[in-house]
Amino acid sequence: MALITKKPFAEWILVFAKLYFLPIGRIGRIDFLIVFTTLFLIAFFGVYLPGAQFELKKTGTLISVTLPPGKEYISQLVNINTILCIWLLMVSSVKRLKDLDSKIWYAIFVIVPFVNLFVLLGLMLSEGTKGMNKYGPPKKPLSL
Repeated sequence: MALITKKPFAEWILVFAKLYFLPIGRIGRIDFLIVFTTLFLIAFFGVYLPGAQFELKKTGTLISVTLPPGKEYISQLVNINTILCIWLLMVSSVKRLKDLDSKIWYAIFVIVPFVNLFVLLGLMLSEGTKGMNKYGPPKKPLSL
């Protein structure tokens, strides 16, 4: 008996690459929530937890940040993951703004501290444009 799947594995890789890394098309609230949850997990396990390895040393009035001996690779890991998180956040915000038929340069506000909380909340809760808009047709949510 053969295993029957709806989509081959290579096609799933292309679907997720297009969803996460390319600012093409529109995404709805559900897809944005999936991307945001993934982004949160990447940030937590790739930036926060390795960053917890840093040691704060107070020397007089100055506080310096150092790494324990033999763990110099952690700073590069944190830098790479931070850049990845910012890219994913910008791409998903651009796609969500396209779904809302809004200006895509507003996505810059998702990297402004404290303002980003309100912008992300608005992107998660706002209902997208029904039907066709200037950025194309609506995208169906991901399905298995």
